[in-house]
Amino acid sequence: MRRLVAVVPARAWNSARRRVALAGMVGLLALFSDRNAGAIRPFITDDARVVGKHTLQLETWVQVDRAVPQHWVLPAFGPTDWMELTIGAVHGVADQGMASAYSIAGPVLQTKVLVLPAKENGPPGLAFVAGALTPGGVGALRPVDVTPFVYMAATEALLPGEQVLIHANLGVTRNTLLAGWHPSLTAGLGTQIRAFGGLHGVAEVFWNDAYAGNTGAASQAGARYILGDHVQIDATMGSGFGRDTARPTWFSAGLRLVGSPLW
Repeated sequence: MRRLVAVVPARAWNSARRRVALAGMVGLLALFSDRNAGAIRPFITDDARVVGKHTLQLETWVQVDRAVPQHWVLPAFGPTDWMELTIGAVHGVADQGMASAYSIAGPVLQTKVLVLPAKENGPPGLAFVAGALTPGGVGALRPVDVTPFVYMAATEALLPGEQVLIHANLGVTRNTLLAGWHPSLTAGLGTQIRAFGGLHGVAEVFWNDAYAGNTGAASQAGARYILGDHVQIDATMGSGFGRDTARPTWFSAGLRLVGSPLW
């Protein structure tokens, strides 16, 4: 008895594949929709907002300077409408003595709790953030020890449609330049101003980076484009100032995706 084999014509098979691909694209856009894309990484100064209940977020950016080209990946999830949990890692090529080698570090762990939501032309929003860089990974990017950090974030929304956002951070991290557990100040002040359509100008000045240790005083500026309600693209350039060990000039380009509630 011969086995019956179903033969699908090439044209029908290609049409079916196109329909599956289209359905996948529609599903993906439905997943990352109907959320307001706020202003965070690669901005160092954090905002006083959380992603939302049962909602996923992905922040990823590339940062390049003369010492360490690196790539950060930070997925986040909102278990409630007032809490956001983030876990992530960084990898890149870092100088190690006389040569350069691949390095990876993580995870970075962070919890953000929304204390007071921002109101347009009203009281600023407030959030409390706590986290740590853990000494996992290999190479020069790997921290020597656990580096915890805590800070408060405030966001002021001005003018109709939040045309101007002002963010401020103040907190404490571990001083990575000294042995032991000496505290070090971390602070930032930044703004986002809508130019036209989805294009915004961004600028900030900050002291130390909770994700990178004692980097000293630095500033950066650039542009942010908010594509609809679910995709945000950033491009910035920054440089350190104020001391001999100032952070080298860097360029960053980032992408943020925010999804709809999963249930």
